[in-house]
Amino acid sequence: MSSTKRPRGRPKGSGIDDSAVLIRVADMILKDSSLKPATAFKRIDSTFGDSTIRRLGRKWRSKQSVLLSTAREKAIGSAVRAAERPFRDVAQPRIGASNDYLAAVVMAQPFEQRHAKAIEAAARFEEHRAKAVGAALRFDQQQANAIEAAKRFDQAHALAVGAALDRINKEIAQAVGRTRDGANYASLTTIPLAESTQTLQRIAEARLSPWQPTIAGLAR
Repeated sequence: MSSTKRPRGRPKGSGIDDSAVLIRVADMILKDSSLKPATAFKRIDSTFGDSTIRRLGRKWRSKQSVLLSTAREKAIGSAVRAAERPFRDVAQPRIGASNDYLAAVVMAQPFEQRHAKAIEAAARFEEHRAKAVGAALRFDQQQANAIEAAKRFDQAHALAVGAALDRINKEIAQAVGRTRDGANYASLTTIPLAESTQTLQRIAEARLSPWQPTIAGLAR
């Protein structure tokens, strides 16, 4: 035999789940605070008997505050969602467009980096080109200076040769004037002419030697 003793009195609770009915009653009373719970029970189901109504009433009184608080929060959430719906319908396409724009920006970042590197490389190329042009201009200036110096050298050389020839001619004229024997003219003029030729060579070599590198460079 079982030793468990049955408690005295009526059993507590019926074991019936009335939560759905109680939630609907909370929603109805929240909308109409003058509504009585028993009236709400009958509006939900007109077939409820007195025992069912008493059972629902006991459960309502024990959970009233929690049920009303939950119904109130649910009503506030529904009102907020209803108020947000028009704005959400308008904003949703814009949000989608913004997301597409952000995605395009993210995809364009590598291109922007390559573009920046290309601009930097172009700037370096322009800098090198400017340096090369500057060097070419300096070379042209140096070449022009060398050509001008060569012209001055040619002029100085021509003047020196002319002066040497004038001096030789004077020496010959003086020698011819001092002799009385015309037969000795050839012997008198041979030595000065030979000396004048050597003198002209020495003058040319002395004038030309400093300009040999420059003239050789211009010849190349």
